[in-house]
Amino acid sequence: MSDFPSTDEVPELRRGILAARNNYRIAQVALNRYVSSEDRDLESLALYGGAFFVFARAAIEALRSSDSRDDPSLTPINREYFETHIKNSDVFRVVKTERNLIAHGDDSWAIHPFKPMGLILRAIEENKGDWYEAVFNDGWLFDPFKGQPIDEVMAECIRQIGQWLDEIDIAHGQAWKPSELPS
Repeated sequence: MSDFPSTDEVPELRRGILAARNNYRIAQVALNRYVSSEDRDLESLALYGGAFFVFARAAIEALRSSDSRDDPSLTPINREYFETHIKNSDVFRVVKTERNLIAHGDDSWAIHPFKPMGLILRAIEENKGDWYEAVFNDGWLFDPFKGQPIDEVMAECIRQIGQWLDEIDIAHGQAWKPSELPS
């Protein structure tokens, strides 16, 4: 039996998992608003869609490193989990790409059916010059989810991130021992 209290009793040393869960919840709200929006207007869909990818990526980033800053004993757990399960996944590729394009303004309305020219050009480039699908297809334009409905791609991303959150929380609980007791 360890001399340290259980991880449930020292949440201040695990702020990253709390931050990840908070960002995850905001991404869920954005997804729900995107899906349930009756007025499919450009501004609200861009806002909810953009917020989804920004907060989904923030959840993953908090998972990867935040707890490690508070307690270095978490670094190997977080790094190994990220490298093994997240880094090369289709969901991370989509979330990372869309968030980066939104943040840099290249495709700030990337998930909206009224596609901006930056998104169309990116789709044409990836589809080797085929412009018809990029303009008229209402599905996801890019691999690995190409052709799937946009809201289903977003739902798959949120499901996977939730699973990662649960798994890393379990890994912490099984392997993590705080470096020092809280004062």
